[in-house]
Amino acid sequence: MMWTAGFLAAAALFTPDASAGFVSSYESIDKADVPLVTPLFGDTAYGPQPLYVAQTIGFPQLDRDGLADVCGFTGTSVLCRTHVYDGYIDNGDGTVTIDSADGLSFWTIANTELEATLFDSEWSHYEDYWGTIRYPDVDGDGLSDVCGRGHSGIECATAAEGLTDGRTWTTMFGDAGRWYAHPSHWATIQFPDIDGDGRADVCGRAWDGLYCGLSAGSSFMTAERVVPEFSNANGWSADKYWSTIQFADLDGDGDDDVCARGSAGVHCALYDHVSRRYDALTQWTGQYSDASGWGAEQYYATIQLGDINGDGAADICGRGGAGVFCGISDASGGFHFTDRMVAPYFSNSNGFDQPERYETFVLADTDGDGRDDICARGADGLYCALSESVLAPYFPGGAVLWVDNFGDNYGWGADEAYWGTVRPAHMLGERDGVEWCGRGYAGIHCSNR
Repeated sequence: MMWTAGFLAAAALFTPDASAGFVSSYESIDKADVPLVTPLFGDTAYGPQPLYVAQTIGFPQLDRDGLADVCGFTGTSVLCRTHVYDGYIDNGDGTVTIDSADGLSFWTIANTELEATLFDSEWSHYEDYWGTIRYPDVDGDGLSDVCGRGHSGIECATAAEGLTDGRTWTTMFGDAGRWYAHPSHWATIQFPDIDGDGRADVCGRAWDGLYCGLSAGSSFMTAERVVPEFSNANGWSADKYWSTIQFADLDGDGDDDVCARGSAGVHCALYDHVSRRYDALTQWTGQYSDASGWGAEQYYATIQLGDINGDGAADICGRGGAGVFCGISDASGGFHFTDRMVAPYFSNSNGFDQPERYETFVLADTDGDGRDDICARGADGLYCALSESVLAPYFPGGAVLWVDNFGDNYGWGADEAYWGTVRPAHMLGERDGVEWCGRGYAGIHCSNR
């Protein structure tokens, strides 16, 4: 890659197998109930489900109750059901209190069912269509919508219209522009809010760089090339580079910036709200480089941006062979690392070099303290290392068994159609972190914590 190096952390460059500075402690803190909340999308009621069902399952917010709903592509439409929670206590003054001890979360056929028929059977034939289905808020009304790349471009159906009035929001990213030709194009399509106006925009990498179109509320503006450095000519067509492109607010200004792992480390570009352009792509760290061994999928596929110290600026973490390494954003051009590994439990020796483990690696605020934690599915359940980071990455408790389910011992490791769906969801609102949901054989299961 041919960019001028920006800030390089003072810490020595980590190899994925660098040894830990301490040993993690771990214990089971919750034998969590993970009940079946709906048979929707399950094999029992609907027969064995194609991968496009599993990979499009999401837990968006389709109404204003603050609770996660459920959606997925059935092969003929995107089907959604809204969430009912029976653990409310009426306070008698027009407010309610959530009683997590007594209530269960569930979706039933009697609940509101929404269907986006715009995403029809044609979508089931092409992964470059169904593989782009997401649930962003493109019109800024606080509700999740449904969008994806179809033949004509980016198609969206909004929750405000009951998902019924879907249409083409932009002809950019359509088949006419050959976006179907390679995953390094269609699989990079994402819906960040790059200008911080509350409406999700659309971005994707073409052969000559990254293109983005801002949302105008009912369509996307003309997409412009905003980061030409992400071009094929600069080497970004390799899986180990383009697949790491992601958006997050690195400097705390409310706009989504962009980063990706290149051969020499991680490169980022900040969004300038005044010029409505991205600044030049610069190297934010020499960590996670090819020379240090991070070019293997089980390592680069785990590199994620998240706010692990709660200061409003996204930081970075990635899983190496001996555990997880994290760096704190300085909000201006670099990630700061220490010499200490933060979560050695997630090592190759504990089985996290297998796809059914490392592909579930996620940064999420699981305990509700405003700092993203490190979580992944292990052999006997979902493990999380809780962050207490401030000026430096700090996860003092090591990894704990956070949810006593979703493990191989319950069958979740048998197929990607199961383990690939385990993810965080706000089942009980945003009062105390996230709960966890996934598609099992019988349908959607969710934890109550």
